[in-house]
Amino acid sequence: CWTLGDDGKTCQFESGKATVTCSSAGAEIKIAKCAVPGVDQSAINLIDTKCAAVEDSENTDFWKISTGFSDCGSTFAFADEKLTLSNTLMIGKPTVGGRVVGRQYNIDFACNYNNVASLTLVLLRERASSLLMVSLPRQV
Repeated sequence: CWTLGDDGKTCQFESGKATVTCSSAGAEIKIAKCAVPGVDQSAINLIDTKCAAVEDSENTDFWKISTGFSDCGSTFAFADEKLTLSNTLMIGKPTVGGRVVGRQYNIDFACNYNNVASLTLVLLRERASSLLMVSLPRQV
């Protein structure tokens, strides 16, 4: 699950062992269980600790956490001509045999969305009213 960086000192997740997927509903974080050995499932959460990891039903080798735009302590803001959803994945201290064998990690993540909106006007035949539909394209 881990590889040694080019500097020979930095460890990093192997490709695909930790992912953030951005969507029109928010963000989904998946992390391989082998990447966080000794860490209790309940100690893997977002800023709001009520948003803890659950086992991924599609692949039980992974933990999964999902958040909407205003859930789990997420912030949603406009910056650099993009809308940005951000939060922090907090991974608790690993323990083996009741002894702490590592440190806690806080990993910031963000999803950026284009701020371009498309506008569609629909005239209703009988009432001559209009409906406004706005859709935000997603950027993954």
